[in-house]
Amino acid sequence: MSGAWERFLYELLTQKAPFVSDTPMKAIQDVLDRDPQRPRSVDTTINSDLETICLKSLAREPERRYSSALALAEDLERWVKGDPIQARAARPVERLWRWVKRRPAVAGLLLAVLLTAVLGLTGITIAWLYALSGWHRADELGQQATSEQVKAERQRDKAEGNLYFSRIAQASFEEKSNHPASAHHLLEQCKPEEADRPDHRNWEWHYLSGLLQADILTIPHVHEEITFDLTFSPDGQQLVTAGGSPYRPFRLIGFVSGMPGAMPRDAP
Repeated sequence: MSGAWERFLYELLTQKAPFVSDTPMKAIQDVLDRDPQRPRSVDTTINSDLETICLKSLAREPERRYSSALALAEDLERWVKGDPIQARAARPVERLWRWVKRRPAVAGLLLAVLLTAVLGLTGITIAWLYALSGWHRADELGQQATSEQVKAERQRDKAEGNLYFSRIAQASFEEKSNHPASAHHLLEQCKPEEADRPDHRNWEWHYLSGLLQADILTIPHVHEEITFDLTFSPDGQQLVTAGGSPYRPFRLIGFVSGMPGAMPRDAP
């Protein structure tokens, strides 16, 4: 039931009618489309249970209103006595559902907007997470590449160092074996191939290089067989050798003055 007594209870509590409209048609439309303003929003001193009783008596759906004036009176009597009332305040979900039923077109539009916003935000979030994962992966790959590059550089330096000492050992052997050209070639190979590569040459390289650059005179084939003895003249310009050749047991060799290491010639 919803009638004059219910409207009177609302006006008694709020000092205003449940619906105020300029025209009768507007009043009818308000009654059909919206709930009355909650009494406590008009006056916060109104008891909440009394507000619940008042709103239940004015509910548009018959199943939500009191079944009779007697039921309304009994609930008011319970409130007066301080007993629990039978009316129950509508929960927010219930109020929302009733509003959706009254305005399905507006509710559908708002739901579509909400779903679009949620889907858009979800898509943006997924894309951001994917991009963030890609950035992290790229950073990991970059760090891994840098680590591999450093490791490769160390291995290359170690290999070049091992090759350097191998060539130094071989050059020393060639120098002692009277193969200066081979030793010199090996020492040249010890130099860095590129300007930005480390130079492994140390004292051993300079020592061997000094040995190879000394003014050492080699006299090939002085005698056909073996040379027994040799001696220089007092001025250092002539050399007498004694060998095993039966045809030429002695040989006098002269040197060009001022030309160290020059090829010898037979003295007249």
